[in-house]
Amino acid sequence: QGRKKTEIKYADSLREDVLRRDFSVNGLAMNPLTEEIVDYVNGKKDIDAKLIRFIGRPSERIIEDPLRILRAIRFKNSLEFEYDEAAKNAIKEAVKKGQIGLIANERIGGELTLMLANSSRRQALEDLDELGIIEKILPELAAGKGVDQGPQFHSEGDVWAHQLLIMEHLGEDPSKKLVWTALLHDIGKPVTQTLPKDSKDRIRFNEHDFVGARMAKKILKRLKFSSEDIEDICWMIRYHIVISQLSKMRRSKQLKYLSHPSFAQMLKLYEADGLASWHQGPGGKVIKKHKKTNLDEIEELYQDYLSQSPEKRQPSLKKDLGIDGNWLQKEYKIKEGPDLGKILTQLQENYQDGQIKNKKDAHQFVEDFIKRTKAIIEKVKNR
Repeated sequence: QGRKKTEIKYADSLREDVLRRDFSVNGLAMNPLTEEIVDYVNGKKDIDAKLIRFIGRPSERIIEDPLRILRAIRFKNSLEFEYDEAAKNAIKEAVKKGQIGLIANERIGGELTLMLANSSRRQALEDLDELGIIEKILPELAAGKGVDQGPQFHSEGDVWAHQLLIMEHLGEDPSKKLVWTALLHDIGKPVTQTLPKDSKDRIRFNEHDFVGARMAKKILKRLKFSSEDIEDICWMIRYHIVISQLSKMRRSKQLKYLSHPSFAQMLKLYEADGLASWHQGPGGKVIKKHKKTNLDEIEELYQDYLSQSPEKRQPSLKKDLGIDGNWLQKEYKIKEGPDLGKILTQLQENYQDGQIKNKKDAHQFVEDFIKRTKAIIEKVKNR
């Protein structure tokens, strides 16, 4: 259940069982022999009226299980229903009394994931905001309200407005990792915002991707996400801006991103982020598709990467040329340590970039590296 401590009591009859359920639309039963629908709570009537109504006294149903607050929001939006007035009032009152704080964190995460997976995710977030719940369960997200982003790249409004818009562009069946990355990708903006110093400057959010990834890690741990989910979601948040420069990177650096298991998901985030980032055109006109979204170019790079054999996707010095730490130690008597690791890393990157094609090139690189290192050491000694 949603509460941190739960006691289970079994009902003595079907009627008693139904009367203890949450909403009337969930209170229907069927006789398996006659296929007759048993309706003690006017559930069919509420389905026809598209209404979410608690069974019995709403406040009692919420006290029994505060998770029903979030379930009401999820059902209302996923079914495209409305709240019964008494249900909505009871939810507001329960939130004011702090009953959201009685729900186990992992159950909050589970209900939010179900809301975000549905195409009604924006409406669900708006309800969570209207009912005063967002600021209690995700204060880091609520902090985006009122944080101006400037018209040049974000004419759609503040960080919260952008957050709602991106929810509309995630498609019909986004993954759990994608929806949470999209939800949290800009949570670093409120704490990194710097205002313009003069008329030529603009609002900036320097390192909000790095800060946001750290914040997201704490949030996801709080909600009891798996280590794998946390690692992948935070990786996408950390590098969601970097992807725009992918085509300008060295091949070795491109491969670090293209080879990541979550790159395909980050590409979907990049598309949704671009569509949710309006900009100011000539004469102050708002243009709803970001002019700097170079999605086609990045997708072409990724498809080219996928079309290659596994061996060609990640050229390996050790596999292709037999060059590794043992080779360096044998050929140049380099001891294990930082220098060995640095040389190997640069050799691998240069090989992936096509600057090293054979062992002769590798020898030349190492010899030049050793000469430069010795020259630096002599220069420091002679100071």
